[in-house]
Amino acid sequence: MVFVFIASEDELKTLQKRVSVRKKQVLGGGCLLQVESCGGDFVLVQCGIGPKKASGSARTVFKQARPGLVIIVGAAGALDPALHVGDVVVVDRIVRQNTKLVYSCDADLREKARELLQQAGNKVHTGSCLTGKKFVHLQKDKNVLFQTAGCCCVDMESAAIAGVCDDAGIPFMNIRIISDTARKDTFDAETIVRIKNRNGIPGMVLYWIKRPGEFFKAFIFRMTMRRVSRSIADVVLLLRDIER
Repeated sequence: MVFVFIASEDELKTLQKRVSVRKKQVLGGGCLLQVESCGGDFVLVQCGIGPKKASGSARTVFKQARPGLVIIVGAAGALDPALHVGDVVVVDRIVRQNTKLVYSCDADLREKARELLQQAGNKVHTGSCLTGKKFVHLQKDKNVLFQTAGCCCVDMESAAIAGVCDDAGIPFMNIRIISDTARKDTFDAETIVRIKNRNGIPGMVLYWIKRPGEFFKAFIFRMTMRRVSRSIADVVLLLRDIER
């Protein structure tokens, strides 16, 4: 059976509206959903944001059942200035930023996915994905990573899940939807989360009152994630039977 790993609730919203959840379990900080849809059943794993939650969820889930294929899907920030919001990246290699370990996605499935996505009308790119521990929001930092790592996009979970799959001998593929470009700054997610955890909603409101430009960036990113969520749902429902 295919297991689909997606990090956040925001990324999952549209997909959950388009499938029927037969069974739901909370495992090791992640959420496992056994899904049925008109095209076939699959297991959907909401693994949580960040490498630690992602790897922990994968290890816990694989103790319950061994998938025939893992599809990692989600949003990613562009490092390549040529990428636009909504572009689809079929990842060939996943690079772990802190250790430089590289994980290769299944070549045959990758090519098949690229063909299916192009036939469905998506703007598809092939390239490497860098996985780090923090959300990269500054244009200058993205430019440096593009020059030094040679990857076209960046996320926080792919390498963590790929590493667990690689250790277990489970084939995997990775599809990223671009949520923010490398040509300008996006909102500072790390700062927002830190302020919210420390000072709650009032602290966030005060921060945005003092920095209305940051509020505008956060609003734009929120609207963009709705579009990305729809793309994620389309990708998953298109590729769920790819191994057949």
